[in-house]
Amino acid sequence: MPLLTKPYFALGIILILFGVLQSVAQLDFMDYANTQKIGKYPELTQSDASEITNIINGLIDRSKIAEDSTHPFLAGFVRLIFHDCVGTACDGCINIHYGPNGGLQPYIMALNGTYHDRKYRLSERMSQADFWALAGIVAARKGSMQGGQMLTTKFRYGRVDCATSPDTKVEDVYPDAHADARTTLGYWQTYFGFTYPETTALLGAHSLGKCHKDGSGFDGPWTSNKDSLDNTYYRDMMNSHLQWRQQRVDADHVQWVHGDSSTGMMLNADMALLKDIKPDPQVSNCAYAECGKSPTAGIVETFANDNSLFVREFSSVFQKMIEHGYSNLKELGIGPQARNRVRSLKSEKRAPRLLHSNKPSGPKAFTRGHQYQKKK
Repeated sequence: MPLLTKPYFALGIILILFGVLQSVAQLDFMDYANTQKIGKYPELTQSDASEITNIINGLIDRSKIAEDSTHPFLAGFVRLIFHDCVGTACDGCINIHYGPNGGLQPYIMALNGTYHDRKYRLSERMSQADFWALAGIVAARKGSMQGGQMLTTKFRYGRVDCATSPDTKVEDVYPDAHADARTTLGYWQTYFGFTYPETTALLGAHSLGKCHKDGSGFDGPWTSNKDSLDNTYYRDMMNSHLQWRQQRVDADHVQWVHGDSSTGMMLNADMALLKDIKPDPQVSNCAYAECGKSPTAGIVETFANDNSLFVREFSSVFQKMIEHGYSNLKELGIGPQARNRVRSLKSEKRAPRLLHSNKPSGPKAFTRGHQYQKKK
Protein backbone atom coordinates (compact mmCIF):
# COMPACT_ATOMS: atom_id res chain seq x y z
CA MET A 1 0.00 0.00 0.00
CA PRO A 2 1.43 3.46 -0.93
CA LEU A 3 2.67 5.37 2.07
CA LEU A 4 0.45 8.33 1.22
CA THR A 5 -2.74 6.29 1.62
CA LYS A 6 -1.88 4.62 4.94
CA PRO A 7 -2.89 7.57 7.15
CA TYR A 8 -6.25 7.83 5.36
CA PHE A 9 -6.82 4.10 5.74
CA ALA A 10 -6.07 4.28 9.47
CA LEU A 11 -8.30 7.32 9.84
CA GLY A 12 -11.12 5.46 8.07
CA ILE A 13 -10.80 2.49 10.44
CA ILE A 14 -10.91 4.83 13.44
CA LEU A 15 -14.02 6.59 12.16
CA ILE A 16 -15.80 3.29 11.52
CA LEU A 17 -14.97 2.01 14.99
CA PHE A 18 -16.13 5.29 16.52
CA GLY A 19 -19.42 5.03 14.63
CA VAL A 20 -20.01 1.46 15.79
CA LEU A 21 -19.25 2.30 19.40
CA GLN A 22 -21.50 5.35 19.25
CA SER A 23 -24.36 3.26 17.81
CA VAL A 24 -23.95 0.63 20.53
CA ALA A 25 -23.93 3.32 23.20
CA GLN A 26 -27.11 4.86 21.76
CA LEU A 27 -28.85 1.45 21.65
CA ASP A 28 -27.87 0.73 25.24
CA PHE A 29 -29.21 4.10 26.33
CA MET A 30 -32.46 3.69 24.38
CA ASP A 31 -33.08 0.22 25.82
CA TYR A 32 -32.44 1.39 29.35
CA ALA A 33 -34.09 4.79 29.28
CA ASN A 34 -37.04 4.25 26.97
CA THR A 35 -38.13 0.66 26.52
CA GLN A 36 -36.42 -1.51 29.15
CA LYS A 37 -37.29 -4.54 27.05
CA ILE A 38 -38.19 -7.76 28.83
CA GLY A 39 -37.76 -10.34 26.11
CA LYS A 40 -39.76 -9.24 23.08
CA TYR A 41 -41.97 -6.69 24.84
CA PRO A 42 -41.38 -3.53 26.89
CA GLU A 43 -41.98 -3.32 30.60
CA LEU A 44 -45.67 -3.44 31.52
CA THR A 45 -46.70 -0.91 34.13
CA GLN A 46 -49.63 -0.63 36.49
CA SER A 47 -50.93 2.17 34.28
CA ASP A 48 -50.75 -0.13 31.23
CA ALA A 49 -52.66 -2.85 33.08
CA SER A 50 -55.38 -0.38 34.13
CA GLU A 51 -55.78 0.82 30.56
CA ILE A 52 -55.98 -2.72 29.16
CA THR A 53 -58.36 -3.75 31.95
CA ASN A 54 -60.74 -0.99 30.81
CA ILE A 55 -60.52 -2.32 27.24
CA ILE A 56 -61.40 -5.84 28.43
CA ASN A 57 -64.25 -4.54 30.59
CA GLY A 58 -65.62 -2.84 27.49
CA LEU A 59 -65.59 -6.12 25.58
CA ILE A 60 -67.45 -7.87 28.40
CA ASP A 61 -70.02 -5.09 28.76
CA ARG A 62 -70.74 -5.04 25.02
CA SER A 63 -71.42 -8.80 25.03
CA LYS A 64 -74.60 -8.25 27.06
CA ILE A 65 -77.62 -10.30 25.98
CA ALA A 66 -80.83 -8.31 26.14
CA GLU A 67 -82.93 -11.39 26.84
CA ASP A 68 -81.50 -12.03 30.33
CA SER A 69 -78.98 -9.17 30.78
CA THR A 70 -76.04 -11.59 31.13
CA HIS A 71 -72.59 -11.22 29.59
CA PRO A 72 -71.32 -14.37 27.83
CA PHE A 73 -67.78 -12.98 27.53
CA LEU A 74 -67.50 -12.94 31.32
CA ALA A 75 -67.68 -16.72 31.64
CA GLY A 76 -66.09 -17.18 28.22
CA PHE A 77 -62.84 -15.39 29.11
CA VAL A 78 -62.50 -17.43 32.31
CA ARG A 79 -63.04 -20.66 30.38
CA LEU A 80 -60.58 -19.58 27.67
CA ILE A 81 -57.67 -19.05 30.04
CA PHE A 82 -58.17 -22.51 31.53
CA HIS A 83 -58.11 -24.12 28.09
CA ASP A 84 -55.02 -22.10 27.18
CA CYS A 85 -53.18 -23.27 30.30
CA VAL A 86 -53.89 -26.97 29.73
CA GLY A 87 -50.74 -28.65 28.47
CA THR A 88 -47.16 -27.47 28.96
CA ALA A 89 -47.95 -23.83 29.77
CA CYS A 90 -50.30 -20.92 29.14
CA ASP A 91 -49.10 -19.98 25.66
CA GLY A 92 -51.87 -18.11 23.83
CA CYS A 93 -52.72 -21.08 21.61
CA ILE A 94 -55.95 -23.06 21.22
CA ASN A 95 -56.85 -25.83 18.79
CA ILE A 96 -60.42 -24.76 18.02
CA HIS A 97 -60.96 -27.86 15.87
CA TYR A 98 -60.36 -30.18 18.83
CA GLY A 99 -63.52 -31.37 20.63
CA PRO A 100 -62.91 -30.11 24.20
CA ASN A 101 -62.32 -26.59 22.85
CA GLY A 102 -65.73 -26.38 21.19
CA GLY A 103 -67.46 -23.02 21.57
CA LEU A 104 -64.31 -21.00 22.37
CA GLN A 105 -64.00 -19.37 18.96
CA PRO A 106 -66.15 -16.27 19.70
CA TYR A 107 -63.98 -15.37 22.70
CA ILE A 108 -60.73 -15.97 20.81
CA MET A 109 -61.96 -13.85 17.90
CA ALA A 110 -63.00 -10.98 20.18
CA LEU A 111 -59.68 -10.92 22.04
CA ASN A 112 -57.55 -11.54 18.95
CA GLY A 113 -59.27 -8.70 17.07
CA THR A 114 -58.64 -6.34 19.97
CA TYR A 115 -55.07 -7.57 20.39
CA HIS A 116 -54.22 -6.67 16.79
CA ASP A 117 -56.27 -3.45 16.67
CA ARG A 118 -53.91 -0.62 15.68
CA LYS A 119 -55.80 1.71 18.00
CA TYR A 120 -54.56 -0.17 21.08
CA ARG A 121 -51.23 -1.59 19.75
CA LEU A 122 -51.47 -4.42 22.28
CA SER A 123 -49.51 -6.80 20.05
CA GLU A 124 -46.52 -4.47 20.49
CA ARG A 125 -46.93 -4.29 24.26
CA MET A 126 -47.62 -7.82 25.53
CA SER A 127 -47.94 -11.43 24.47
CA GLN A 128 -51.30 -12.87 23.50
CA ALA A 129 -51.00 -15.31 26.42
CA ASP A 130 -50.60 -12.40 28.85
CA PHE A 131 -53.60 -10.65 27.29
CA TRP A 132 -55.74 -13.76 27.71
CA ALA A 133 -54.57 -14.17 31.30
CA LEU A 134 -55.48 -10.58 32.13
CA ALA A 135 -58.87 -11.06 30.43
CA GLY A 136 -59.48 -14.11 32.64
CA ILE A 137 -58.63 -12.14 35.78
CA VAL A 138 -60.80 -9.17 34.79
CA ALA A 139 -63.76 -11.44 34.01
CA ALA A 140 -63.41 -13.49 37.20
CA ARG A 141 -63.11 -10.30 39.25
CA LYS A 142 -66.32 -8.91 37.75
CA GLY A 143 -68.04 -12.19 38.57
CA SER A 144 -66.80 -12.22 42.16
CA MET A 145 -68.02 -8.65 42.67
CA GLN A 146 -71.46 -9.73 41.46
CA GLY A 147 -71.38 -12.24 44.31
CA GLY A 148 -70.33 -9.62 46.87
CA GLN A 149 -66.62 -10.49 47.16
CA MET A 150 -63.40 -9.36 45.48
CA LEU A 151 -61.06 -11.69 43.59
CA THR A 152 -57.47 -11.16 44.78
CA THR A 153 -55.62 -12.89 41.93
CA LYS A 154 -52.72 -10.70 40.73
CA PHE A 155 -51.64 -10.17 37.13
CA ARG A 156 -48.01 -10.90 36.39
CA TYR A 157 -46.62 -10.92 32.88
CA GLY A 158 -43.99 -12.63 30.77
CA ARG A 159 -45.88 -15.57 29.23
CA VAL A 160 -44.57 -16.68 25.86
CA ASP A 161 -46.83 -17.34 22.86
CA CYS A 162 -46.45 -20.45 20.76
CA ALA A 163 -45.11 -19.78 17.26
CA THR A 164 -48.56 -20.07 15.63
CA SER A 165 -50.60 -18.15 18.24
CA PRO A 166 -53.57 -18.08 18.57
CA ASP A 167 -53.87 -21.33 16.55
CA THR A 168 -52.32 -24.73 17.13
CA LYS A 169 -52.81 -28.33 16.06
CA VAL A 170 -51.83 -29.71 19.47
CA GLU A 171 -54.44 -31.93 21.14
CA ASP A 172 -53.89 -31.58 24.86
CA VAL A 173 -55.37 -33.83 27.56
CA TYR A 174 -58.47 -32.32 29.20
CA PRO A 175 -60.47 -33.55 32.21
CA ASP A 176 -63.30 -35.98 31.51
CA ALA A 177 -66.68 -34.34 32.19
CA HIS A 178 -68.22 -37.79 32.84
CA ALA A 179 -65.58 -38.88 35.37
CA ASP A 180 -65.89 -39.90 39.02
CA ALA A 181 -64.10 -38.25 41.96
CA ARG A 182 -60.88 -40.27 41.75
CA THR A 183 -60.40 -39.53 38.04
CA THR A 184 -61.35 -35.86 38.33
CA LEU A 185 -59.12 -35.15 41.33
CA GLY A 186 -56.33 -37.24 39.83
CA TYR A 187 -56.32 -35.20 36.63
CA TRP A 188 -55.78 -31.88 38.40
CA GLN A 189 -53.17 -33.38 40.68
CA THR A 190 -51.23 -34.96 37.80
CA TYR A 191 -51.29 -32.10 35.29
CA PHE A 192 -51.39 -29.03 37.57
CA GLY A 193 -50.23 -30.27 40.96
CA PHE A 194 -53.45 -29.15 42.65
CA THR A 195 -54.56 -30.50 46.02
CA TYR A 196 -58.11 -31.72 46.64
CA PRO A 197 -59.20 -28.39 48.23
CA GLU A 198 -57.64 -26.46 45.32
CA THR A 199 -59.44 -28.55 42.72
CA THR A 200 -62.72 -28.20 44.60
CA ALA A 201 -62.28 -24.41 44.70
CA LEU A 202 -61.29 -24.10 41.04
CA LEU A 203 -64.35 -26.00 39.78
CA GLY A 204 -66.44 -23.29 41.46
CA ALA A 205 -65.77 -21.33 38.26
CA HIS A 206 -68.70 -23.36 36.90
CA SER A 207 -70.98 -20.95 38.71
CA LEU A 208 -70.32 -18.73 35.68
CA GLY A 209 -71.97 -19.15 32.29
CA LYS A 210 -73.67 -22.16 30.78
CA CYS A 211 -73.07 -25.20 28.59
CA HIS A 212 -74.05 -25.08 24.93
CA LYS A 213 -75.06 -28.28 23.20
CA ASP A 214 -73.36 -27.23 19.97
CA GLY A 215 -70.14 -26.54 21.86
CA SER A 216 -69.49 -29.01 24.68
CA GLY A 217 -72.44 -31.30 24.02
CA PHE A 218 -74.00 -30.49 27.41
CA ASP A 219 -76.86 -28.05 27.84
CA GLY A 220 -77.86 -25.40 30.37
CA PRO A 221 -76.46 -23.18 33.15
CA TRP A 222 -74.98 -24.49 36.38
CA THR A 223 -76.62 -21.78 38.49
CA SER A 224 -79.37 -19.19 38.16
CA ASN A 225 -77.01 -16.16 37.93
CA LYS A 226 -74.61 -16.85 35.07
CA ASP A 227 -72.58 -13.68 35.74
CA SER A 228 -71.84 -14.33 39.42
CA LEU A 229 -68.76 -16.14 40.70
CA ASP A 230 -69.97 -17.27 44.12
CA ASN A 231 -70.74 -20.31 46.22
CA THR A 232 -74.20 -20.92 44.69
CA TYR A 233 -72.56 -23.76 42.76
CA TYR A 234 -71.86 -25.62 46.03
CA ARG A 235 -75.14 -24.69 47.69
CA ASP A 236 -77.13 -26.01 44.74
CA MET A 237 -75.06 -29.18 44.65
CA MET A 238 -75.94 -29.88 48.29
CA ASN A 239 -79.61 -28.93 47.94
CA SER A 240 -81.60 -32.17 47.92
CA HIS A 241 -84.82 -30.20 47.41
CA LEU A 242 -83.73 -29.61 43.82
CA GLN A 243 -84.38 -33.34 43.29
CA TRP A 244 -81.20 -33.99 41.34
CA ARG A 245 -81.41 -36.75 38.75
CA GLN A 246 -79.46 -37.81 35.69
CA GLN A 247 -80.64 -37.00 32.19
CA ARG A 248 -79.29 -38.12 28.85
CA VAL A 249 -78.69 -35.21 26.46
CA ASP A 250 -77.72 -37.47 23.56
CA ALA A 251 -75.93 -40.75 22.95
CA ASP A 252 -72.61 -39.32 24.17
CA HIS A 253 -73.62 -36.90 26.95
CA VAL A 254 -75.30 -37.39 30.33
CA GLN A 255 -75.75 -34.63 32.93
CA TRP A 256 -77.44 -34.04 36.29
CA VAL A 257 -80.52 -31.79 36.23
CA HIS A 258 -83.10 -30.48 38.69
CA GLY A 259 -86.13 -32.72 39.12
CA ASP A 260 -88.32 -29.72 39.92
CA SER A 261 -89.27 -26.98 37.47
CA SER A 262 -86.11 -24.86 38.03
CA THR A 263 -83.25 -24.69 35.54
CA GLY A 264 -79.80 -25.93 36.44
CA MET A 265 -77.35 -28.71 35.67
CA MET A 266 -74.17 -30.39 36.85
CA LEU A 267 -71.64 -32.58 35.10
CA ASN A 268 -70.55 -35.88 36.61
CA ALA A 269 -67.21 -34.19 37.38
CA ASP A 270 -69.10 -31.53 39.37
CA MET A 271 -71.34 -33.90 41.29
CA ALA A 272 -68.34 -36.14 42.03
CA LEU A 273 -67.04 -33.43 44.37
CA LEU A 274 -69.98 -34.23 46.68
CA LYS A 275 -71.17 -37.72 45.78
CA ASP A 276 -69.20 -40.93 45.33
CA ILE A 277 -70.73 -41.62 41.94
CA LYS A 278 -69.51 -44.55 39.84
CA PRO A 279 -70.32 -43.77 36.19
CA ASP A 280 -70.50 -46.79 33.91
CA PRO A 281 -69.39 -45.29 31.62
CA GLN A 282 -71.57 -42.15 31.87
CA VAL A 283 -74.59 -43.00 34.02
CA SER A 284 -74.04 -43.18 37.78
CA ASN A 285 -74.69 -46.52 39.45
CA CYS A 286 -76.45 -44.73 42.32
CA ALA A 287 -79.12 -42.06 42.62
CA TYR A 288 -78.37 -38.70 44.25
CA ALA A 289 -79.94 -39.64 47.60
CA GLU A 290 -78.28 -43.06 47.64
CA CYS A 291 -74.71 -42.15 46.68
CA GLY A 292 -72.17 -41.97 49.49
CA LYS A 293 -69.91 -38.99 50.12
CA SER A 294 -66.87 -38.30 47.96
CA PRO A 295 -63.44 -37.46 49.47
CA THR A 296 -64.12 -33.73 48.94
CA ALA A 297 -67.69 -33.61 50.29
CA GLY A 298 -66.56 -31.80 53.44
CA ILE A 299 -64.84 -29.10 51.37
CA VAL A 300 -67.99 -28.62 49.29
CA GLU A 301 -69.98 -28.14 52.49
CA THR A 302 -67.44 -25.62 53.83
CA PHE A 303 -67.59 -23.53 50.65
CA ALA A 304 -71.39 -23.77 50.55
CA ASN A 305 -71.48 -22.14 53.99
CA ASP A 306 -68.81 -19.47 53.40
CA ASN A 307 -68.70 -17.48 50.16
CA SER A 308 -65.85 -15.29 51.38
CA LEU A 309 -63.68 -18.34 52.03
CA PHE A 310 -64.55 -19.79 48.64
CA VAL A 311 -63.50 -16.62 46.77
CA ARG A 312 -60.23 -16.45 48.71
CA GLU A 313 -59.40 -20.07 47.92
CA PHE A 314 -60.50 -19.66 44.31
CA SER A 315 -58.27 -16.56 43.95
CA SER A 316 -55.28 -18.57 45.15
CA VAL A 317 -55.72 -21.60 42.89
CA PHE A 318 -56.71 -19.41 39.92
CA GLN A 319 -53.37 -17.64 40.39
CA LYS A 320 -51.57 -20.98 40.13
CA MET A 321 -53.54 -22.05 37.08
CA ILE A 322 -52.95 -18.91 35.00
CA GLU A 323 -49.21 -19.11 35.77
CA HIS A 324 -48.94 -22.78 34.81
CA GLY A 325 -45.56 -23.52 33.23
CA TYR A 326 -43.81 -20.37 34.50
CA SER A 327 -41.63 -19.57 37.50
CA ASN A 328 -40.28 -16.16 36.50
CA LEU A 329 -43.25 -13.96 35.65
CA LYS A 330 -42.75 -10.24 36.25
CA GLU A 331 -44.53 -7.88 38.61
CA LEU A 332 -46.07 -4.80 36.99
CA GLY A 333 -43.75 -1.80 36.94
CA ILE A 334 -44.70 1.62 38.25
CA GLY A 335 -43.67 3.47 35.07
CA PRO A 336 -41.01 6.17 34.49
CA GLN A 337 -42.99 9.09 35.91
CA ALA A 338 -43.85 7.27 39.12
CA ARG A 339 -40.30 5.92 39.31
CA ASN A 340 -38.88 9.45 39.08
CA ARG A 341 -41.28 10.57 41.80
CA VAL A 342 -40.09 7.73 44.07
CA ARG A 343 -36.47 8.73 43.44
CA SER A 344 -37.35 12.34 44.26
CA LEU A 345 -39.01 11.31 47.52
CA LYS A 346 -36.01 9.16 48.47
CA SER A 347 -33.68 12.09 47.77
CA GLU A 348 -35.78 14.32 50.00
CA LYS A 349 -35.63 11.75 52.79
CA ARG A 350 -31.84 11.48 52.49
CA ALA A 351 -31.34 15.26 52.62
CA PRO A 352 -30.12 16.54 56.04
CA ARG A 353 -33.00 17.95 58.04
CA LEU A 354 -30.95 20.95 59.17
CA LEU A 355 -30.74 22.18 55.58
CA HIS A 356 -34.49 22.81 55.79
CA SER A 357 -34.32 24.44 59.21
CA ASN A 358 -34.00 28.05 60.31
CA LYS A 359 -32.00 26.91 63.34
CA PRO A 360 -28.21 27.39 63.31
CA SER A 361 -26.16 24.37 62.26
CA GLY A 362 -22.65 23.09 62.91
CA PRO A 363 -20.86 22.57 66.20
CA LYS A 364 -21.32 26.16 67.39
CA ALA A 365 -25.09 25.83 67.07
CA PHE A 366 -25.12 23.55 70.09
CA THR A 367 -23.27 26.03 72.32
CA ARG A 368 -25.30 27.07 75.32
CA GLY A 369 -27.36 30.14 74.63
CA HIS A 370 -26.74 30.03 70.87
CA GLN A 371 -24.37 33.00 71.25
CA TYR A 372 -23.36 32.64 67.65
CA GLN A 373 -26.80 33.58 66.35
CA LYS A 374 -26.93 36.97 64.66
CA LYS A 375 -27.58 39.72 67.15
CA LYS A 376 -30.63 41.85 66.67
